[in-house]
Amino acid sequence: MTATRTIPLFFAVDDRYAPYLAVTLTSIIQNSNSQQQYEAIVLHDHLAPEHQDRLAKLATDNVHVRFVQMGDAFAQRMANDHSELRCDYHTLTIFFRLFIADMFPEYDKGIYLDADVVVTTDIAQMFGLDLHGNYLGGCMDTYLADSPVTIAYVEDAVGVPMQSYINSGVLLMDLAALRQCNLGDRFLALLQQYDFDTIAPDQDYINALVHDHILRLDQTWNTMPTLPTMNQALTRPNVIHFNLFAKPWHYDHVMYSDFFWQYVPDSGYADEIALAKRNYSKDDVATDDANAEELVTKATALVADAGNFKHANERGVQVRV
Repeated sequence: MTATRTIPLFFAVDDRYAPYLAVTLTSIIQNSNSQQQYEAIVLHDHLAPEHQDRLAKLATDNVHVRFVQMGDAFAQRMANDHSELRCDYHTLTIFFRLFIADMFPEYDKGIYLDADVVVTTDIAQMFGLDLHGNYLGGCMDTYLADSPVTIAYVEDAVGVPMQSYINSGVLLMDLAALRQCNLGDRFLALLQQYDFDTIAPDQDYINALVHDHILRLDQTWNTMPTLPTMNQALTRPNVIHFNLFAKPWHYDHVMYSDFFWQYVPDSGYADEIALAKRNYSKDDVATDDANAEELVTKATALVADAGNFKHANERGVQVRV
């Protein structure tokens, strides 16, 4: 891919995830094209200055790091028509990525990445993919595709086929199109009137709202340790996403963990990450197991919930953009 305009890469983190964002940024930097400019835009709500300084030190001549404190920007976005929202600001922070298009009008296209990913190729290759008129590009959530219970949730609560339900941790975004369709306002209207219960809040809203305008990308752009439909590891994953509980900084023998540890030494957080691994206790493991069980229990209940996305759509509520 030839060099083009600056490629914006959006992240949303807190202090807890700063070390793992450092690994993500290190992987992006080491695989970047020196002739291409990138801007890592870190959205945060009170990220400690120490972490900002350490992450900023990773920047290079072509990969820049910018921090955006979301308090003022988000408060302004919520003003006026939305001042009476039932949800408080901190509830809305989990939906940051739904407002990227509105908050960054200088960009017409961008990439959103969770902070638990490792990029093994030049991310400019993903940016250069043709969305063919769709608003978003993403990959199937293979974690939810691993269980009949969560498949039923996707199809009978969110109301979309499992094969086209995407994980929102890695998104190629047509920001101009998202602004044109007023995604932020459409989301807020649904949240205000219905406040749908979900197991994956931002992800479920994204799939429910723009399902008809999502391009399914090759799974190599969001490869998760759980790959039930493939039964084996992909040999050349472009973006590895250590989604939910499969964290190599918590557990041994996580699929693709070698890629993660490859970038840890240059992240500036090697000691903290090693300590997190050593200190992950049996109680922490038990909490993960309990949370996984709770997710399945909630998914089952929401399938029968008369107030879910699918049932609302069948009643004539205009859920989809």
